[in-house]
Amino acid sequence: MADRNTSAAYRALRASARRLLLFIETEVTRGGGHAKIFDDQFAVVGSRRVVRPGLRELDELGLIEHERHPKHSICRLSQRWREISSRRDARAISAAAREQQRKIAAVAEDAAPGP
Repeated sequence: MADRNTSAAYRALRASARRLLLFIETEVTRGGGHAKIFDDQFAVVGSRRVVRPGLRELDELGLIEHERHPKHSICRLSQRWREISSRRDARAISAAAREQQRKIAAVAEDAAPGP
């Protein structure tokens, strides 16, 4: 953990993604290696607009492995963050992950039926 907390990947995280990671770590510890986290449980961390980009960012930076299902997510802690050697690379990965999530959200919003 201490090694991870000084890594380039961890340092590139936004505060909201760090809170999300702490929440996921707690759930994984309870779950014995992985956690099935229902969408409403993430409300403790923030809204969907905070959680979804945070999950993508954590996954892309290699801090977690995330599988999205219709009503829940499966999360595991990962060691892939060790492959990111520089802070510049980590920031680029983080920004790209957030941008990709923005695009997905925009497409979903456009596809949503109107009132």
